[in-house]
Amino acid sequence: MREESNARSGSLQEVRFDYPLEPYRRACRFPAAPFDVQAQSWINRHQIREASTVRYMMIVKGDENFGASGPPPQELFEAIGKLGEEAAKAGKLVSMGGLKHSSQAATVRIKDGRIVTTDGPFSESKEVIGGFSIFNLASRDEAVAEAEKFMDLHIKLWPGWEGVTEVRPMFEENEGP
Repeated sequence: MREESNARSGSLQEVRFDYPLEPYRRACRFPAAPFDVQAQSWINRHQIREASTVRYMMIVKGDENFGASGPPPQELFEAIGKLGEEAAKAGKLVSMGGLKHSSQAATVRIKDGRIVTTDGPFSESKEVIGGFSIFNLASRDEAVAEAEKFMDLHIKLWPGWEGVTEVRPMFEENEGP
């Protein structure tokens, strides 16, 4: 069980997990609050990741000001939602989400041994991270295929947009750089 802020009212609400957290805690480097277990209704919470899969993070980057492409159409959001639901039902999707404009962000960096915090937007950035997803997949080829499905939606439904999806395997338990 954990508490989660309700963005609309600002109040706290109790979120109950209806599945055992223990298998996820063992697979996560942050056992007290596993960030890759999300309380989202469309994720199959009872699916435990098979040992033969690897977690892949897909990081979507593009121009957040939509200068050439205009804003993303509603049809794209609906198609991404459907793609996510299908992947969750298949037991592949762990989490996904879009990010708000960098004007609402901050960076916290170490420079010369000191912590420096900078509020957004970040004018020096040509591309910003616009969203992410985490999948449990059997291979890099399968991960690239999932990213291609996602990018194909953009070609069909948002033709002027240009961007990139970076596909990266994540460290697993007892692994390190």
